[in-house]
Amino acid sequence: MNLENQSGAEERKGTVPAGGSGRLPDYAADRTEGQVSETELQRTIAASRAASGKGKSILTLGAVIFAVGLIIASWEGAFFIGAFIMIIGGIPLLKRSSAISKAKSEVKDKLSKSVIPEVLSSVFDGVQYDPDGRISDDVIHGTHMFFPFHFTDIDGSDLIRGSYRGVNIEMSDITLTEVREYTETDDDGNTETHTQTSVHFTGQWLTCDFHKQLSADLCVFESNRRMRPRDLIETENEAFNQKYGVSCSSPHDAFYVLTPHMMEYIMTMDERAGGKTYLRFLKEGKVHVAVNSGRNHFEPDNLEDAGLDALRHRFRNEVQYVVDLIDALLKEETLYQR
Repeated sequence: MNLENQSGAEERKGTVPAGGSGRLPDYAADRTEGQVSETELQRTIAASRAASGKGKSILTLGAVIFAVGLIIASWEGAFFIGAFIMIIGGIPLLKRSSAISKAKSEVKDKLSKSVIPEVLSSVFDGVQYDPDGRISDDVIHGTHMFFPFHFTDIDGSDLIRGSYRGVNIEMSDITLTEVREYTETDDDGNTETHTQTSVHFTGQWLTCDFHKQLSADLCVFESNRRMRPRDLIETENEAFNQKYGVSCSSPHDAFYVLTPHMMEYIMTMDERAGGKTYLRFLKEGKVHVAVNSGRNHFEPDNLEDAGLDALRHRFRNEVQYVVDLIDALLKEETLYQR
């Protein structure tokens, strides 16, 4: 399995151009217009809860009716009766699923104009937030991150730009998908083309620009040891070696980046992230972090139990790792060239 990013695949450009250094570009819409009051947001959340609660009962009933129809359809001579019952159960399933999805979408729209920018502004300076934007294809392909998979399509949302302690950051949810076509031939020589879609990465991509050269170009990635290339660097931390692969053109320079403290921090960060973590240190002064967490940030998934304070707390925790990472990197004096 090829561990290198496949940049030869057809690219679909993101909604936002690649980020640069220095002052943050003025590319995202100003979200101060059309801000939502807390009262209006509370009403929207309450309506979503009501729709979700009512929808669950109807979904359960529809699923039971659909399952009964499926069983009857399998009986000899009862296919059409079973199919009719399946339709009766399927209609409310589709309607309520659509209603719940619409309700959550309305909540997310309101949150993107109020709570999310509020939380981000409490953490970062000069925040620009675009719920429909994402990190561009050029940035993702340009890092040459080591992944144990191929991908052909990039999607994402919740683009954030800002700064913390003088470090410019750009981050968003990212989904990496491989779309592959293959042909099957039957015994009679007839061929049929199929499309297989595999989602390999769902999580967050973070870019930090430190505005000064780093000591080495370096890749750190989680991998099964049997999948690792032969030219990887072994550190003195055996626990780190068991979990990560390290690739660098200069083993000597690699240890300016991977200090004992930094390796311990990477393992701690990885446990908190809840998914496989990939890091790319570039000499030009940027650090890329991709966390395959299996989820998106800022999604109002559990509105039945969450109030606004709980949502603020959850959203704040979702970006805390960025603050912790930058704090850790700024402490590592050997990370930067003198």
